[in-house]
Amino acid sequence: MNLARVIPSYAVRFSVFGRLSDYKESIPLFSNPFLVGALSGLASSLASYPLEVIRTRISVSGSLWDAVRRRRLFAGCSLTVIETMPYAALSLGTYNYLSREWFGGSPTTLGGFTIGLLAGAVSTSVCFPIDTLRRNKMLTPSIPAADIFSTLIAQRGVRRLYRGLTIALTKSVPTVAITLTVNQYLLDNVLT
Repeated sequence: MNLARVIPSYAVRFSVFGRLSDYKESIPLFSNPFLVGALSGLASSLASYPLEVIRTRISVSGSLWDAVRRRRLFAGCSLTVIETMPYAALSLGTYNYLSREWFGGSPTTLGGFTIGLLAGAVSTSVCFPIDTLRRNKMLTPSIPAADIFSTLIAQRGVRRLYRGLTIALTKSVPTVAITLTVNQYLLDNVLT
């Protein structure tokens, strides 16, 4: 189920990022990799969100039927957009910016992996509190996000929003680095 969500999500994210970047000469705003990353995050969120909800509900209930029959496949979508736009902006924008600044736009594989690690660490760390709120909203769609936020803060303060960050970094940092490195390799060697 996770692959059924991740593959289309990244396909949309990288396609939109590449396509919008192609317009940077005619639309100067699109020369900003952070803005283009945010827009690509928005597009990928909207395209793959129902699959994210189903995956989360299956992990809780163990049943695909239970996940689908609730018919709330866009519950919490606004939080996903709020989390994914800055996440994509930071991961893609940081990678693109460092790639240009450090490698003239064509990093070596090791260089691309290194800046991918940095991009993953920055984007995950900054966006993790929003992700915590988003995951809790998916599990309790009838409770307003503000109430969920208050409950989380009441449990252990701001630290509660970062519970699980180390595990998330362990998973996401190398994943982002590998994903961005492979994407760069494909752009440089296969798709040109």
